[in-house]
Amino acid sequence: MKKVIISIIGSAILIEFLHLIYGIKISPFFVLLFSLIIFIFWNILNNYNNRSKKS
Repeated sequence: MKKVIISIIGSAILIEFLHLIYGIKISPFFVLLFSLIIFIFWNILNNYNNRSKKS
């Protein structure tokens, strides 16, 4: 659950950063979608790292 919150905050910061630089208006739905993609990618990466340590 902690990782979900971190990924949502991280994506929100990233999107705010993009908004400041480029002036892009991004919908909250896209923020949630983006954080979900990051979370899934993060889980896959962690699972891969855990497996490589065990072997």
